[in-house]
Amino acid sequence: MSAYWAFASAGNTVLTWGDMASIEAGVLSKLGVEPQLARTVVDAAISAITAAGVIAPHTNTLGRVSTCRRTRYTNSAV
Repeated sequence: MSAYWAFASAGNTVLTWGDMASIEAGVLSKLGVEPQLARTVVDAAISAITAAGVIAPHTNTLGRVSTCRRTRYTNSAV
C-alpha cells in the first residue's frame, strides 16, 4: 500500500488502470520479479478484473486512492 500512498501523496487524485499497472509492476520488480514478467502478470490481472465487471479504479470520498468499483448491473453497457 505504500506505493499507492506515495502516488496519492504526490497530489494524484485520479487512479487509472495504467497508473495501477505501473505501481503493481514496480512493486513486483522491487521484490525481484523480472520487469517484463511483472508487467505481463499485472496486465493479465487487470484484464481479468475488467472482464469480471470492474469498470475503473477510483478514489474514495476523502480523495484518497481506493479500491476498484464494479458496474451496478453486470450486463449494462458502459
